[in-house]
Amino acid sequence: VTFDRVRSFKGQRKTNLPLVLTGGDGVQGLKTLYETIDKQLGRFNSSSKEDLGFTPHVTLLYDDRFVPEQNVEPISWTVSELTLVHSLVGRGRYIRLGKWPLRG
Repeated sequence: VTFDRVRSFKGQRKTNLPLVLTGGDGVQGLKTLYETIDKQLGRFNSSSKEDLGFTPHVTLLYDDRFVPEQNVEPISWTVSELTLVHSLVGRGRYIRLGKWPLRG
């Protein structure tokens, strides 16, 4: 995976904005994995769901300043496992539900 851009996520927030690394072609593998998992989960849940979109990213920090998207030196590493994490939103707690090795 390669992240080569930095920007703020804004959404509805006006303060405490996440500053994140994102990427172009270097995150395509993550997008493909997401689409495959989403498709398989759809087999078990036929109810319609809102598509919230998926933006592979790494959160660097939270700040009140908005940073428009800009290129950075690429940051890369090999992803070797998938970890499913339940985020307790707003509590700063995360529960690891499981992990699985990925094959190339």
